[in-house]
Amino acid sequence: MKNSDLVVESGSSKTDWYWVDSKDPAGHTAGLNPYVQGMQEIQRQLSHEIPLILKDIIPNHIHFYGSGFSSEEFNQPMKKLLEQLTGCKKAIVEHDLLGAARAAWGSDSGLVAILGTGSNSCFYDGKKIVSQQGGHGYLFGDEGSGADMGKRCIKALLDNEMPEELSQDLLRWAQVQTPVELRNLIHGQPSPNVKLAALARWVAEKKQHPFIQNIIQVSFSTFIQKTILRFPEKHPVVFIGSIASSFEEELKMILMENNIPLHEIITQPVLRLLSYHEKNNSFN
Repeated sequence: MKNSDLVVESGSSKTDWYWVDSKDPAGHTAGLNPYVQGMQEIQRQLSHEIPLILKDIIPNHIHFYGSGFSSEEFNQPMKKLLEQLTGCKKAIVEHDLLGAARAAWGSDSGLVAILGTGSNSCFYDGKKIVSQQGGHGYLFGDEGSGADMGKRCIKALLDNEMPEELSQDLLRWAQVQTPVELRNLIHGQPSPNVKLAALARWVAEKKQHPFIQNIIQVSFSTFIQKTILRFPEKHPVVFIGSIASSFEEELKMILMENNIPLHEIITQPVLRLLSYHEKNNSFN
């Protein structure tokens, strides 16, 4: 394969590496988030993963979009790391929210919301992010995300607010004996936000139960109140992320209740990003 540009889309749970020319995946690796892992751990992880997915191929350029990569504090070290480990001519590191906006709207303007492991939202004017709401991380926000739903379930379990049949089912699903054991398991993870978000799979399985329906609705409603409704711009919204896709019916219901027009839900934003970069020749 000839040398080509790479577009990399990285969230807390997974990272997708795609060649721009062929639109083929170079590989899929574990998620990256400097706020959760730290740059030393990211360096260790990428030093192992990059040789496995690129083998002997040296990309011309890399355009990396990552969760948590919104400041020079992390972006410059990540740029140097990618150039060092891949041998590429130039790497550009930017926030995953900008990647979501470009995937959603291209050169047009609109609102975009990420609902995946974490959550975030912004108004995009076709070139840059003009304003942002949310994106405070799983400790202080991330309402509507997989991590938020997982946290709400565990808190209900610990507070004895979850119906007994659901409590026992969740413990079996998580392969633990007690709520405290599940809490300690989450605390002991190197990326607890990812472990919390994994519980969204159980939530999806049980979403017909009224108690779980309420958790989903409260999670989405809180996200909408703290983000989309706070934008002065009243535009249709594009939603991106696994949670938006998995709970599409529930999300649409909350949007209708708040009179928010939905433009679309995108399940694979990286494919849109490939087209964006091919069209805009971002490295030239």
